[in-house]
Amino acid sequence: MWSGGVASVLDVRVHHLLRELRRRLLLHRRLLAALAAAAAVALGLQAARPAAPATVAVWVAADDLAGGAVLHRADLRTVALPAGDVPAHAPPARTLIGRALVAPVRAGQQLSDLSVVGRAVGARYPGRDVVPVRLGDAGAAALLHAGDRVDVVAGDPRGDGSGRLLSRGAQVVTVPSVSQTPATGEEPTGRLVLLAVAEDDAVAVTAAGLGGYLGVVWTD
Repeated sequence: MWSGGVASVLDVRVHHLLRELRRRLLLHRRLLAALAAAAAVALGLQAARPAAPATVAVWVAADDLAGGAVLHRADLRTVALPAGDVPAHAPPARTLIGRALVAPVRAGQQLSDLSVVGRAVGARYPGRDVVPVRLGDAGAAALLHAGDRVDVVAGDPRGDGSGRLLSRGAQVVTVPSVSQTPATGEEPTGRLVLLAVAEDDAVAVTAAGLGGYLGVVWTD
């Protein structure tokens, strides 16, 4: 009797242990199945999410820069732009440094091969300073070509027909196209021209261009 009772107790315990083991295995299987389902959903969402657009580093102006300024490394910084927004001819820094801006640029404005002229352009005009001026008559400015010699005159804003000579024998460096002239949020009148003027005349020409109307007279 005693041995039979012990066997019965052992059978009950073994049965209980087996049932508990099956319950735990079932619980773990359900947990693993839930985790697998969650992982599948996460992978599906990841696959459905559009990939981040590829970016390209481009050079922009680090600060506001004046037209005619010769670029140095400190004048430039890089920003990452979507590849689709970058022009096909975005230049590396080495092709910008040492060249002169054809027009003023704002800090953060992207620079292209059309933003600059000549490497160390001022060196090609010894004894002269290269300055940007905005001529009042855009039609007359469109007739200018690089190498033309002109006298620069300032008109009287009162419109009385008088004027004063600012610089003799200035040389046209370039006449940027309208597409080359950076947008500033304003609508400036006239047309931008880059001139090489005598060093003694540079300040007067620049100052007159800030507050008056400039014109040119072709010379031989």
